[in-house]
Amino acid sequence: MRSLLALAIALAATAGPLAAQSTDATAGDGETQVLQPADLTAEQFVTAAAGGDAFEIATSEVVLNAPDTREDVRSFAQQMIQDHTANSTELQAAAEAAGLTPPPAALDDRRSDMVQALTDADPATLDNAYLEMQLNSHIESIALYSAYAGRDDALGAFAAEKLPVLQMHEQMVRELIGS
Repeated sequence: MRSLLALAIALAATAGPLAAQSTDATAGDGETQVLQPADLTAEQFVTAAAGGDAFEIATSEVVLNAPDTREDVRSFAQQMIQDHTANSTELQAAAEAAGLTPPPAALDDRRSDMVQALTDADPATLDNAYLEMQLNSHIESIALYSAYAGRDDALGAFAAEKLPVLQMHEQMVRELIGS
């Protein structure tokens, strides 16, 4: 019951930045700060995008290590690891092309707490909790990439190129939730 409560709190935490239609980025102290799309700097975009990739990979690894994961969810998790690992590599190259030093892919406190809640989740609810986290994370990533895609630089081009992949991931997770 305690892990279910922690999981519910973690899931609710993902809705905060989304409800305000803003984007989150990690401040230097590991805390999440809420940004409006117009205020989004290249550094903040790179940090938030790297954090999103790290989160989607970390939660997918949790599900892959669970013995009772549905096969379709397991397949999705493997694809998330593959796609977001590749995205991270390309993000680093785009950041370097923009003259930035890419930050290490790290989880902010909010996402770290969510990964822990997923790790502690009851096996009976793990798949559904994972899918909800993936849905919310992809919605958040789509908002982030959409906010940056119009910029006239290497990162803007990267964001525009990757946006359809994130939208495809969102559609995939919605289908899994519905099955």
